[in-house]
Amino acid sequence: MHNEIRKSGIAAIGNVSWGTHFCQFYQTKQDLIDILVPYFKTGLENNEFCMWVTADNLTVEEARKAISKAIKGFSKYFKNGQIEILSYTEWYLKGGSFKSQNVLDGWIEKLNQALKKGYAGLRLTGNTFWLENKDWRSFAEYEQAVNNVIGQYKIIALCTYCLDKCGATEIVDVTRNHELALIKQEGKWELFENSRYKATKENLQESEELFRVLSEASPLIISISRVSDGTVLYINKSYSESLGFKYEDIVGKSALNVFYDPAERQTLMDKLNEQGFLRNYEVRVKKADGTSFWALTSVRYINFGGERTLMGATLDISDRKRTEKDIIQLNRELQAIRECDQTIVHSVTK
Repeated sequence: MHNEIRKSGIAAIGNVSWGTHFCQFYQTKQDLIDILVPYFKTGLENNEFCMWVTADNLTVEEARKAISKAIKGFSKYFKNGQIEILSYTEWYLKGGSFKSQNVLDGWIEKLNQALKKGYAGLRLTGNTFWLENKDWRSFAEYEQAVNNVIGQYKIIALCTYCLDKCGATEIVDVTRNHELALIKQEGKWELFENSRYKATKENLQESEELFRVLSEASPLIISISRVSDGTVLYINKSYSESLGFKYEDIVGKSALNVFYDPAERQTLMDKLNEQGFLRNYEVRVKKADGTSFWALTSVRYINFGGERTLMGATLDISDRKRTEKDIIQLNRELQAIRECDQTIVHSVTK
């Protein structure tokens, strides 16, 4: 759910948004260097965590040497851990074989670690030169899975394919599973856009906009916060109006105990972790002025802009609680009257 524009560092592409998944068809080692070095240079300069997964035709040492030569002060980025350069055996074949879900989960884990350290997101590339025919189908399915979920994350992914190892069928598979494709023609890099993917992405953006419109119009108090540190990423209009908090006082800040009392929050989190979600849970909610009210809240884990988050939807039930309290008090009074009547009757009959 992020449309934030990032510089790609690649002249033929220009700016992209988080969630962009594109590919490069190359023939020589220099082709890779010409695209990947400015790609990562831009990412490092813009506070992104970078991962470069290499193959035998451009080794880890060769990649490090090429980028060190092009980026002044590269050693600082490297020593600070802002970039990792790994061999395909350490990433795609970790454990001895390619397992698509493990690789996909690995990218998300790297992203979450990067965000926790204060980086803007994850910029990555993987060289597929190592692929054998027996691995092609499972890798194509992996690429399709990446394509289906990457729009939810603060990730920019560039997959590189050697033209000498791709037949017509493989080229079709690759272009189908990427938003953009870079191909060198007559010495110049040309950009080809996947029209089917463009339509899907536009539909997704429309859905995201619809979510925001509906949530802003909803009487429910809606908030989305990061699981790792409690930082609030989104609140709707009802949140501010009902609780008295200003947008800038909440969004972008850790607010674990702003909404709930610490004891209430711990109970809620325990139940949430036990069940995976909460539906219509009664809890007291705090307002900006220190007062609180009874609310009915539903909470669940969601992916929001590439992060594992909690979305809460809360309804003020103070009026209902007051009615229930009045009914309870009335019943107590009626019971007292009945007991009084019985005492009188008992006294008279004696």
